[in-house]
Amino acid sequence: MEIVPVLTQSMQGDPNAIQMLEQLKNNGFSKFIESLVGVLSNPSQHQQVRTLAAIVLKNSLKSKDESENKRMIAFWMNIPLQQRNAIKEVLVGLQADETRSIRMAISQVIAIIAVNEVPRGQWPTILDSLLSGTSSDNLLYRSACLCTLGSICDEDYTVLKAGGQHILTAIMQNLSAPDSPLELRKISAFALSDCLELCQESLLNPSERRIIIQTLIQVAGMEDEELSSSAYEILIDIVPLVYEKLADNLADLFALSVNSIKNCSEHIVKMAIEFWIVVCEEELSIIEEGKPSQNYVKFALGHLVAVLIESMNKFADQYADPDEYNVSSAASNCLSQMTAVVKEDIIPHTLPYIEQNFTSDNAALRDTAILVFRCIVDLPGCADYVKQAIPVLLQNMSSSETKLKDTTSWTIGMICKKHPDVVKQGIDQISFVLCTSIRDDDPQVAATSCWALLNLAQTIDEENSFWDLLNDIIQIVLVGTERGNDELTSSCFESLQVIAANAPEKCKEILVRLMNPVIARLGECVLQLQNNGMSESIGNIQSSMCSLLVVLLLKLEDSAHPNCNQIAEIVFHILNSPNASYVGEEAILVIGAIAHITGEGFIGFANEIIPLLLTAMSQWQDHSICLIAISVISDITRALNTQFSPYADATMMSLMELVSHGEVDRSIPPLALSCMGDIAIAIGAQFANYLPVFLKVAAKPAIEEAVKPLPPDDVDYQEFIDELKCSIIEAFTGIIHGLRTGDKSDLILKELGNVAELLLHIAKDKPENRSEALTNAAIGLIGDITMNYGHKSESLGKNEDIQKFIVNSFKTSKSAATQSLAKWAATLISRL
Repeated sequence: MEIVPVLTQSMQGDPNAIQMLEQLKNNGFSKFIESLVGVLSNPSQHQQVRTLAAIVLKNSLKSKDESENKRMIAFWMNIPLQQRNAIKEVLVGLQADETRSIRMAISQVIAIIAVNEVPRGQWPTILDSLLSGTSSDNLLYRSACLCTLGSICDEDYTVLKAGGQHILTAIMQNLSAPDSPLELRKISAFALSDCLELCQESLLNPSERRIIIQTLIQVAGMEDEELSSSAYEILIDIVPLVYEKLADNLADLFALSVNSIKNCSEHIVKMAIEFWIVVCEEELSIIEEGKPSQNYVKFALGHLVAVLIESMNKFADQYADPDEYNVSSAASNCLSQMTAVVKEDIIPHTLPYIEQNFTSDNAALRDTAILVFRCIVDLPGCADYVKQAIPVLLQNMSSSETKLKDTTSWTIGMICKKHPDVVKQGIDQISFVLCTSIRDDDPQVAATSCWALLNLAQTIDEENSFWDLLNDIIQIVLVGTERGNDELTSSCFESLQVIAANAPEKCKEILVRLMNPVIARLGECVLQLQNNGMSESIGNIQSSMCSLLVVLLLKLEDSAHPNCNQIAEIVFHILNSPNASYVGEEAILVIGAIAHITGEGFIGFANEIIPLLLTAMSQWQDHSICLIAISVISDITRALNTQFSPYADATMMSLMELVSHGEVDRSIPPLALSCMGDIAIAIGAQFANYLPVFLKVAAKPAIEEAVKPLPPDDVDYQEFIDELKCSIIEAFTGIIHGLRTGDKSDLILKELGNVAELLLHIAKDKPENRSEALTNAAIGLIGDITMNYGHKSESLGKNEDIQKFIVNSFKTSKSAATQSLAKWAATLISRL
């Protein structure tokens, strides 16, 4: 079978062509690669065939799947060295091909080969070859060599670390040379972006850093938008790398960005604003760590605020897509970030514009003034201004200008969130205006008003007059769900969810009446999906309804019991559908709420629901679904108690697979261990059947990992180990309690040595290295062991480190729960 006809068939859309290419590859990998290179190197072949050959070659050497990727590289490395060298020689020469798509693909192929061969010492000439090419008179070849250097760094910059300085020099020469063609400069900018990590040492050198940044400033100020954008992207990426050293170039960077914001295209304006957003984020991060910043934002504050407001006016568009990230949204984001950094210092620079335009007859100017006000509204120093602003904002909601109403409703929502004391003084009028705006002709204004209402409900107390109007408010919001706009429907249900969660006890009957319409709408939604298929927007609506049902079920408890059968039936259909991945998390949480309400009565749903949860647990690649499924299984064990026994085998098998699987997200094993403890409590003495495998497969490896020395700088791993220790202790606590109910406690007695090792490890550790939850769990288990095994546990209870741990926890903890546990455990130990 010849490869060219197959490539041609593939171009023509033949569905069998991919299978035929795979067959050629499997019949002889080296011959397949040589055939593709042969097509590439034959200028008489059709350009599209050659381009496809380049893409197939690249895809034959690299896959997104890690295991497949390793397999492909192994195939390549098994080709004899002499044959590989011949292929590489042809590829290097093909970098000068006249077809850009072929040059780009060849660069990626060379990069893939280089990152695998150079570390093995099998392509020592590639760096010199590429560096030599960056000064070639053949501009296509020069561009391709620069592109290939960038591609290699993008794959793995450490491969070229020895030549970092030479690579940077070559890139900068092509980027900055006055006679460099525009296309060559663009390629050089892309290469520099890919090589930034390789160039970090140069960025730390003052003279080299100055040259790099000044060159980028020059290029970012050029008229070509693509080249200017690339330079800005690099400057943005450089900020976190050299933040402390930016002072040398700050004046020039400021001048560049201000000029760009004032005079350039919308895209470059956004890039210039993004530069300052990243500076703000870096300073905010430093401030939050309690370190002194360089105060670059304060340096730019006065002029930058004025320029940002000017840009908001210049690019104001009454009909802009509200979801589009335009200049106005970029500038307001930047102002918000600046506010977070400099706090009240921004008020004198924004307030004059706000005061001048807040009630302007020009709707666009008024909209910008409100947008600027929204950026600073959460500052404590703005409370008096907020009080004055509310009447004007409420009046704006009756305007005919849609954009003005949308901006205003967002601002009211921010005020509700940040200034609850001010809002309470005008709660009736604010509630009335927001409910009216939910019926606005524009769905975006209605959705934003829902969000504002949501914030309002979160901040008011149970005695507020808002709750007297709850029935009317719910009816208005429910009408909003029927307008046929998916985004508005989701916003309405999200608003109802928060309102229901915060509603006081006196509103219980109103919430009971809300159940039926929500259940009915969810059932309709499921039928709609069965007939028309899933879309993201419908999935969001279904998720919002499920989340609302969780709140209502947990809020109403026994009053919601009559609805549980109907809800469970609908959720069963959701979880059993091909579209379950869209709303699986929320639907599973509904099951947990039903288990909480029905208790042992959940047994009626168990045969249908538990297998679906075990399927969700097996989907560990989506770790959030897996985690929620495990949590709900724990809820069900607590609901069913001994009735969970028929499901214990399958559940324990699934949990054991999760804790022993080397590729699951590390958040999963701790929760799986805790769930095993819950199962033990539920099924009691039956857990003895699973004890040996639990100890060998789950407990022993987990304890071994938990007692290893911690890396000092890896905070995330430290938190994971703390959680893992808690989960191990919770598992053993559950097992001890469970076995005790069947008088089988002694089965685990001989295995307590491993647990004692963990408890001693925790006891000896510094208090700052363990959470309050871990301290409580450890003390609780020490007490349980002492209570269950008496003098048989004397070696643990009388251990000096254990006793110090308990006493010190009692003395130093500010938690009443910890003190009570410590006192209880100490009393038990004293009786040994």
